[in-house]
Amino acid sequence: MGTVLALPRVAPSFDTATLFSTLGIGGVAFGLAFKDILQNLLAGLLLTTRPSKLGDPIVSGAHEGTIKDIELRATCLRTFDNRIVLIPNCQLSRSRVIVDTANKRRRASIQVAPPGEVDQPTGSARAQAMALAQAHWKL
Repeated sequence: MGTVLALPRVAPSFDTATLFSTLGIGGVAFGLAFKDILQNLLAGLLLTTRPSKLGDPIVSGAHEGTIKDIELRATCLRTFDNRIVLIPNCQLSRSRVIVDTANKRRRASIQVAPPGEVDQPTGSARAQAMALAQAHWKL
């Protein structure tokens, strides 16, 4: 700071106001240029606190697949048709992410329509469907 204040004495054509305004404009330009990079970097650090980890299947927006790698700027997602999608970390931190393996159990709804006409009462068909589901999924 002392050098900047003493510079006009050594070089009279030097103006400290010009220096400070140039530094201010340069700082704004630097901030705008690296805004996305810094956003992705900070979002990458915040993603480490989420319940998802490598190998977890997730859904984020139009993308669905398993997490292959979490880098500083982007998360690498392997889709179920074996493509690699790089999603910027700031996009993942701002949007809704569904982690399919966050809990041990998930609820599934299956609608079953019996073929043709049913001559059994509804209660009997329901009991048979429940017995089949319990045998198959170990409910």
